[in-house]
Amino acid sequence: MKWTGTAPIVRRPVCLPDPTSGTNNATGTGMPRADHRRNIPRTPELPITCRAEFRRAPDAELAQSTDFIIASENATFGQPEAMIGLAAGGGSPALLPRVLPPGKALQMLMTGDPITAQEAYRLGMVNEICPQAELMDVTHRIAEKIASNSPTAVQAVKRAVHMGEGQPIEQAIAIMMEARWRSAVHPDRLEGIGAFNDNREPAFQDPDY
Repeated sequence: MKWTGTAPIVRRPVCLPDPTSGTNNATGTGMPRADHRRNIPRTPELPITCRAEFRRAPDAELAQSTDFIIASENATFGQPEAMIGLAAGGGSPALLPRVLPPGKALQMLMTGDPITAQEAYRLGMVNEICPQAELMDVTHRIAEKIASNSPTAVQAVKRAVHMGEGQPIEQAIAIMMEARWRSAVHPDRLEGIGAFNDNREPAFQDPDY
């Protein structure tokens, strides 16, 4: 499996490692954080943030823009801009209320106070918490599971979730059904069923999205 944050490998999950490493992706090639924040919500890749700790707002905003977050037990998330006389502008006013209750997001943005990984998990911002030494192993396990599935089906459901968010329920269901039928007639469906019946690993095609 190839881990990358620089695209365009659309069938691979993207693992964004600890910001203290000095680079922004697991291959070590580095990609500007501003580019990540702008492009991650639309990318057909599947970005997963795995972080040991957050000390600055740009790192928290990068996490907020990914598909989901795996955090170590000692991670914290904060937006301290208001404490130095600055309105947050790296994405958090738009992103944070989408991953936290709006009132809690406003409290963080207005006070500058951080929250722990445990609080972020309780509020639904973080999917899993693990010891720091196990962080990359846990994240790779989840990413490998996603990568073993049909990339077309995975990207179709991601598209349905993101495009349906905030839409009237009828429109969201229409978007979902378009993605559903597109995957239903895709060769990956026959391959997946055949692999299940033959008790073998499926060999899925490159994604259509």
